[in-house]
Amino acid sequence: MIRDVYTIPVAVVAIVGFGLDALATGKGLPVIDMAAGAAIFAGPWLTARLISPEGIGFGDIKLSAGLGLHLGWLGPQAAVVALLASSLVGAAAALVTSIGHDRSRNLPFGPALVVGSALGGLAHFLGRLT
Repeated sequence: MIRDVYTIPVAVVAIVGFGLDALATGKGLPVIDMAAGAAIFAGPWLTARLISPEGIGFGDIKLSAGLGLHLGWLGPQAAVVALLASSLVGAAAALVTSIGHDRSRNLPFGPALVVGSALGGLAHFLGRLT
């Protein structure tokens, strides 16, 4: 379970930080892109939660929405890369931990979300996304 004390600041930092950046640079806040990033990165996890409540927690969804705001500021493509990367990282972690272990235990997904979002940002900065 990821507590609100960790998830809410992620979103607040995105909104306040990018808002201040918009004021300082005069470029404006890319609200549509940020909302798209949050929807792209959190939407599938919210859908999964609605279909199977025991599969993913709301803390993961809130974390992915906050991270999606950051990714959307880079561009919605970064959120798509992060979604795919976090899915692959989570699947790989599940595969590795399930070998020789009890498969009924829950695996935290938050770390995969953070790694996936970092990879989405890295892909953006390496110029792989246009």
